[in-house]
Amino acid sequence: MKINQIKVVAGLILQNDKLLICQRPNFKDHPLKWEFPGGKIKKDETNEEALIREINEELSINIINCEELISYNFNYKDLNKWVFIYFYLVNNFSGKVLNNYHKELKWIEIKDIREYDFLEGDLKIIEYISSNDFKYYR
Repeated sequence: MKINQIKVVAGLILQNDKLLICQRPNFKDHPLKWEFPGGKIKKDETNEEALIREINEELSINIINCEELISYNFNYKDLNKWVFIYFYLVNNFSGKVLNNYHKELKWIEIKDIREYDFLEGDLKIIEYISSNDFKYYR
């Protein structure tokens, strides 16, 4: 059996000390799980280009600056899929956030992040941003 391997980017978008989280639509894998906006990296695209494109498609905003935070592999065994995830901190963007894709968007305080049912692949980044190691710029 062939294992699907994909590379994805995700953005941790901060505004007014709140973090944007997104709820997956009913019709996708892992329906109604929470996640960070982003998506698959296309063949001839850099990670940053993919992040800029995906965030614009999903939220109608333009990233002004971002920095890579952490990256890791995750195996979704139930889907026979390995995902390599690159997480970026988005400190600055232009435009108004619109929901073009997800069931719901929420701006939350970082301290409340564990109250949401996130994708399994996001649990490692949740640990990281919940720890004292996570620093972001105000």
